[in-house]
Formats: sequence, C-alpha cells, structure tokens
Amino acid sequence: MPQAPDIALVLEPETAFAELETALTALGWTRDATSPATPPILAGEPELAGFRKGDTHLSYSFNPAVMLRALSFRGEGAAAARQALAARVRCLAGEDIAGLLAEPAPERCLLGILTAGEVGGPALVDPLTALRDSPDARIARAAAKAFERLSLRMVRQGAEALAREQAQRPDRAALFPRLGDAHLRRQTLRWLVDAGALTDHALTTLRAALEDRDWEVRATAMLAAARLGARQLAPQIRRLPLPQTTRDGLVRDDRSILTALRKATVEHLAGLPVPDAAGLPPRAKAAVWARLRALVAGDAVAHRDRAFLMVHALTRPLPEETPQPERPPDAVIASEDGFHLKKSGLPLCWVPPLPHLLGADEPDLDNPPRLLTPPRGFFIARFPVSAARAAAPGERVDDSGPPHLCDWETARAFCVQLSQREGVDVNLPTADQWEMAARGPDGRRHPWGNGVEPGRQRMPSPWSVVGAVDSPPEWTLSSAARGYAIARGGDKLLRCAYAEALSSETQAAFRPIVR
Repeated sequence: MPQAPDIALVLEPETAFAELETALTALGWTRDATSPATPPILAGEPELAGFRKGDTHLSYSFNPAVMLRALSFRGEGAAAARQALAARVRCLAGEDIAGLLAEPAPERCLLGILTAGEVGGPALVDPLTALRDSPDARIARAAAKAFERLSLRMVRQGAEALAREQAQRPDRAALFPRLGDAHLRRQTLRWLVDAGALTDHALTTLRAALEDRDWEVRATAMLAAARLGARQLAPQIRRLPLPQTTRDGLVRDDRSILTALRKATVEHLAGLPVPDAAGLPPRAKAAVWARLRALVAGDAVAHRDRAFLMVHALTRPLPEETPQPERPPDAVIASEDGFHLKKSGLPLCWVPPLPHLLGADEPDLDNPPRLLTPPRGFFIARFPVSAARAAAPGERVDDSGPPHLCDWETARAFCVQLSQREGVDVNLPTADQWEMAARGPDGRRHPWGNGVEPGRQRMPSPWSVVGAVDSPPEWTLSSAARGYAIARGGDKLLRCAYAEALSSETQAAFRPIVR
C-alpha cells in the first residue's frame, strides 16, 4: 500500500512567503540551500522551498494559479513543528475549506478542493463527493483526486478515532465501510490479496467487506478469503448475497459465474483438492469446473475464458506506482493536472508500458482475450475531440464539451493538422491502444469497473481517460475487411472490449494519440 502522507498544513492565500519565512526563522528553522531555484511567477513568491530544523524537514509549495500555499512536515518532530507554526501563521481550517468548496468562483473552489486533498477531514467527504459530478471538468477531476487522497489518509490515520467502535465488534473492521468510495474499498481488498498474508487486520477487513453494499466489493472479499485461506469465513461466504438481476449491470452468464465462484470458494476453504482437467476439452463441464477451482485458488490456467477475465478483474490491484515517461516530446507539457500539448493545450493521459489484459470470451465480439504490453508508453487525449476544438484545432478551448462527429478521413486530417501545429506525431490510436487507455491494466469490463454504476459518463478509466463508452463510437487507425474501419466504445454496449466495423463515411467521434 502507499505510504502514509506527511503531516500537512495549508496557509491562507493572503499569507506572503516573507511572513512564513520570518515565522520559521523565529522558530529556529533554516532555509535549505538546495531548494529549487526556478524563477517565480510572482516576485518574492518562490513556488518551491525547503527548510530544516534538526532531523525534521519542511517542504513548501506555492501554486499561484489558485494561491495554494502548502507545507509538508517530515521527521519525528513533524507533529510538534506543525502545531508550533500553526500558532504563528494564518492557516486554513475545516470551516474555511468547506466555505471554499461552496464558492461559485471556479478558482476559489479549486483552492478548496486542493486544500481538502492536503489537510481535509471526514467532514469534507460529502462535499468532495458532490463536486466529482461537477459539469466543470477541471473541478470534477480535481475533486476526484482530492477525494482519493483524503480517503487514503482516512485509511491510514483513522483507526484511533474508531477504536471504541472496533472494540464493540472486534471481528469486523470499523473503518473499512466508512471509506465511502466503492472503488477505494475494492482496491483495498485487492491490495490485501497482493500482500498474501492473513493477518488479524486482513481478517477483520474481509468480514466487513463481505457485508458491503457493493456487489463487487463482496465478490472481491470472497475471492480474497479463498486466496488468503480464511477458512473462518466459509459460513459467511456460503450465505453471501450476489446479484440476482441485471440491475447491477451483470447479464445472466455473469451472475451464473459468480454463483459458481461462491461454490468453488466454499470447496476451496473446506480443503477439497482442485480437480485435474488434463486431457479434457476446454469447454467440457468438468474442465470448466476445474478452471473455476484453480482460479479461486490463484493457480495459473491456460484457457482465458469469461470466468478468468472476471476473476482477474476482481482480484488484480491497480499498480501503486506506474513508470512515467523518461523523456516526453518537447510538445508535451507536464502540469499538476496531468499532461497537455504545449500550443493547443489538448489534455492528455499517459498510458505506461505495462501488461494489459484485452479482449473478451464472448461470441458477439471478434476480440479474443490476450495479454499485451505496449513496447513504449503513449499519450492519448483525455476527452474525445470536442466540437469547439474541431472548429479551432490550434486554440485553447474547452475539451469537455460535446464530441465532434465526422468521417474517418476528416478525423485523420485533424490529426495531421495538429501534428503540424505541435511539431509532434499525432494520429488516431490503434484499436488495442484505445482499449488499453479505456480499460487499464486489470482487465475490467468497463472503464470504471465490472458493473453499471450511476454517473458513469464522467467516471475516468484507470489511466484517466473520460467518456470512452456510453457516448458516440470513436475511430481508430485499425481497419477491417472491405474498406471498413474499426470503431471502439459507443453507447450500444458499454464494454471496453466492444468493437464494430464502420464505413469510413460514418459519423463518429475520435481522440488522438501522441506517439
């Protein structure tokens, strides 16, 4: 799991750097001579600075766009140092942050969101949750990131506050149900699977997760119990409620697989041996059951069927750290909000060179399951090209508006024009590149997970791509037979693996990549 965050403090926007430095000097802090010396945008207001007092370190960062002044303390004396400085300088507290989150002015609201991500407490969970659905794309993305940081901090630091409730029900984790976001609860369980140890903490977390309101959390907890050998949980798993209708976005075949996995988990926890499927046809009933038992146990299987894809997506955690581009093109600029093209400002997402599980074992898809690792990472547009950008390819516009629909040749011509403007190779993605960006590395069915969820249109993929499904289909560079081009996404089927061959004259959306 990621390390606990440093102890943080955020100053009021009006607090000048000189005032902060004076207070730190009075408290015995020394300015770090190795601090980055980048020319500040505002005179006398460095964007980065470091201070030291004994073995305690302080890092200062200033974002002039929203006037965010953040301090991060590290070392044994961090807590005491934070308290001493807070008594001398003006800081933002809980009520101040809540007020900023309610501000109609976007820059003030963004300041509140970024501050909440640094120092916010449980009272800010609900306001951040609401802002994740903001029609302003900048606010929605910033709120999602701040929510994740806040939730992780609650996971790491909230145990003491819940100690009395934990004592009343010592067999169930009191903190886990309060994580608030189902996506974080799912990942927490997958980290437990990856750790591979049945500790007391893991056992109490699994007990709470098996009672979760989210079916995907319950299913992951079931498989985690099998992988970790939590035999104590077999009676609870035997009674585990699973989806019974399509309301959760699972068709009958998927619901049947979950029911079979529950039975296989109970058998595994009872110590029954995994059946041998050697020599059996892959589709034979006995072979399918043997694979289910092997999947539950975490054993390797040769045949990647529909059950394999589901189990992989339910148990594989997203990487805690991803390889970043060592030398991005000069036309690609990194910022707090991700990457973008230098001249046009086109927002980009980075897809790293990690293994991606693509395809699906379904008769209506000509896209068989396979593991694919791109030889190099690539950048892809966060949104499909908007109508505003199509009208002004080289200008800085709102990219989160309605997508521009055009034929395949027009989409290619736009990429050529943007290449000339930016001085970098811009093109349409291949069908596989599109699926990697939309699906992430864990083989999930949809960009957000494995079922249908409310507000899914604005939910980003693991690589932060937005609007890949439940919207118009998008052109790719890949071609089908008889002059047809392959389009991905769309609103017919919400699966990342879905593809269709369209006549090149069809009107569809598109999102470029930077090679």
